[in-house]
Amino acid sequence: MKAISFLAATAVIAMLSVSCERDLEMLQEKLDHDQTTTPVDSVKTDKKEDPANNETPETTDPTDPSSPADPTSPDVVIIPDSSTDEAKGDLVTKVVELSNFSEVELRKIGELEIVSGSDYKVEVSDYEDMLQYALVFMEGEKLVISYEDNVQVVASKLKVTITIPDRLSKALLSGAGNINILSGFDSESVELSVSGAGKLTAAQINAARVQIEMSGSGSLQAEGKCDYLDINVQGSGPVNCEGLRCGQASCNIGGVCSVFLSVSDKLKVDASGIGTLRYFGNPVLELNVGMLFNVVKG
Repeated sequence: MKAISFLAATAVIAMLSVSCERDLEMLQEKLDHDQTTTPVDSVKTDKKEDPANNETPETTDPTDPSSPADPTSPDVVIIPDSSTDEAKGDLVTKVVELSNFSEVELRKIGELEIVSGSDYKVEVSDYEDMLQYALVFMEGEKLVISYEDNVQVVASKLKVTITIPDRLSKALLSGAGNINILSGFDSESVELSVSGAGKLTAAQINAARVQIEMSGSGSLQAEGKCDYLDINVQGSGPVNCEGLRCGQASCNIGGVCSVFLSVSDKLKVDASGIGTLRYFGNPVLELNVGMLFNVVKG
């Protein structure tokens, strides 16, 4: 009886051994097959076919201005097909019939030049294929230069030249472009504001009061003369008013910046930020500054 049990046990072990060997062979064959097959996830497909109608769905090319915009995409990026100027089209200029404005604002990107003249004139120039996306419009008494909200333009050469006969009261830069005020304006009050990353330059200002607001990372430079200068800096860009001669000046500084100015009578500084204010002249000083801010005579 014991011999029969031993033989039966031996037969069962032999059958299990054969089964294990067969399973191992099948597993090895599967591994060999997987190594010679490319995973589906690593294949990049440019087009997907609908199995229902076997038609390729319409796709949007962001580099083609004529291609329809994807409604789920927040921005439509307009990029020229080539880096050469010839591929972007000719530089063209158009005149926009707008007048009776005393404020200007440049949003997003571009170059804005402001000059004084006998009449209002607004000229807009850019590559022919890009000009259609530029916007020049009025908001009350303010002339605004921008692009459509759902358009981000790359490699543009947008330039707007404005001629204004009346007093300019405000020039605002809220994008990454540049504003150049090339001609002097005899004004009662002028406000210059930078809240973007661009540069605002104002030459030959002649005003009773000049107000400067800096809240971005750009820069501002002003020249001319005024009776009273008011500077408010909460950004990180430099403010250079060394060429703007003023009688009195008041500065409120809360950012990380450097300020240069020329003042003859009185200078008041409130600074909780980090940086340096360098003044030229012999004014009476009224200072309330933190330990990380320096006021020095130039």
